Amino acid sequence: MELMQSKDWDKQWTNYYKFEKIRIGGLFVKMMYNSLLQGTKLEDEESIELGAGEGHFSQYLIKNNKIKKATLIDFSKESVKKLKEKFEGENAEIKNADLMKLKLKKKYALVHSHGLIEHFTGIQRQKILEKHAELVKEGGFLLISVPTHSMLDIIMEPLNKLIGFKQELYTKKELEKRLNKLGFKIIKTKKAIFGLGIAILAVKTK
Repeated sequence: MELMQSKDWDKQWTNYYKFEKIRIGGLFVKMMYNSLLQGTKLEDEESIELGAGEGHFSQYLIKNNKIKKATLIDFSKESVKKLKEKFEGENAEIKNADLMKLKLKKKYALVHSHGLIEHFTGIQRQKILEKHAELVKEGGFLLISVPTHSMLDIIMEPLNKLIGFKQELYTKKELEKRLNKLGFKIIKTKKAIFGLGIAILAVKTK
C-alpha cells in the first residue's frame, strides 16, 4: 500500500516550501549523485525523476550538464506547481501523475528517485521498483537514494508521526536484493554522512 496519498503530499510540500530558503537543498545527496554518476557519460541523454518533490536533483543534473533533458513526475499538485516555476526556461518536462498508473512508451538512460520508495509497503513496495525498472532502457542506469535507520530517524519519529509523514525504511541488503531480482547489476553504493541514507547506482542488464 501507499503510506501517503496525494493530499498528504500536498500538505507536506506546502509546509516544505515555507522554509525552502533556509534548507541546504539536499546538499549531501547531491554530493553522492556527483560521485555515483562519474564516468556514466549521460550528457546527450535524457533522465526521468520519479516523485520529484522539490526537483533539486534534476536541477543539479541540468545545471551541471550531466544530462540533456529532464522529465520530472510527481503526484502532488502543489509540488508540480512549484516545479513548473523552478524549471521555467530549462530543458525539462513536468508531469502530474500517479506513478502506479503511469504509462510511458519512452525509455530513459537514467531513472532516479530520492526519498520515494520507502513510502510504499506490502505488494506496492516491489511494484514501485518495477515502475522504475520499466522506464530504464537496456544498458541504462537506475539511481535510487533512501534514508536508512539512524539515530536521527529515532529522534524524528515522534515528529514524523505528528505531521503525518509515513515511511518504512529500507536496509541496503533489501534494496540490493530487490534490484537484482529486477535484472539490475549494482555498480556503486554510497552512504550519506552520519549514515543517514544510502544511494545505489545500478545498470539494467536485461
